[in-house]
Amino acid sequence: RGIAEAFAAADAHVVIAARDEARLAATAASIAAHGGSVRWLRTDVTELAQVEALVAFAEREFGPVDVMAAIAGGGCSYQPFDAMAPEAFDATFRTNVTSAYFAARAVMPTFRARQRGSVIVCTGGGAFYPVLEAPMLAYACAKAALTRFVDQL
Repeated sequence: RGIAEAFAAADAHVVIAARDEARLAATAASIAAHGGSVRWLRTDVTELAQVEALVAFAEREFGPVDVMAAIAGGGCSYQPFDAMAPEAFDATFRTNVTSAYFAARAVMPTFRARQRGSVIVCTGGGAFYPVLEAPMLAYACAKAALTRFVDQL
């Protein structure tokens, strides 16, 4: 929410996306109440077709995308790796890493055609430093993978 509010405060047109429509509507209302230009679209960022539809929506509403903030995250299960369900490990990667890949993939044709554009991601200390006080295997691995993804982007 903070990133969207900061861009709107800087007079950018903002499109926000998430699965929770109530949070989207509340965020959009807050941005609009402060004079910001905002639209929202319910989107599951772990589904490529929905991310592509989001980018198409943004371009219809405001024109070419300049910045994509791919900041979906979370999924810490705080379980030892052998107690974590494989589905939980996969879901954490899809939320933290695959979603960023889908976001970058969806905007890259526009970025290349215009020879400019930025993708913002959030990694964090779990990508760089051992987190020994809590079992965060999937989350720490996902953030490290996201950091390497940005290197390769």
